[in-house]
Amino acid sequence: MLKNRKVIVTGAASGIGKEIVKQCLHEGASVIACDINEHSLYDLKQSMDACYVLHTYQLDVSNHEEVVKFFVYVEEEHADVDGLVNNAGIYLAKNILDYQVDEIDKVLDINVKG
Repeated sequence: MLKNRKVIVTGAASGIGKEIVKQCLHEGASVIACDINEHSLYDLKQSMDACYVLHTYQLDVSNHEEVVKFFVYVEEEHADVDGLVNNAGIYLAKNILDYQVDEIDKVLDINVKG
């Protein structure tokens, strides 16, 4: 049970991340939902019942400066965080042999470094 816990979820605005956010909220946690897509974060926040504690934060996990700013925000506003679901990731839906160098870099930046 996640009652009275605070959880950060990356890649939170769609797909698996969105479902993780919903499950955490339904289990009683407050959630800091992070995603690169600010519009989808807004839609997520609007779709949730007001009784849930959902904070949203636009974040590109592959951008080091943004991540540093996010951790400053967490330290100042949410020092009581209990957990992290590092869900952000991409899949380009093609054979790895067909990836271009910049695509490989993007996948590594998000899925590994992020």
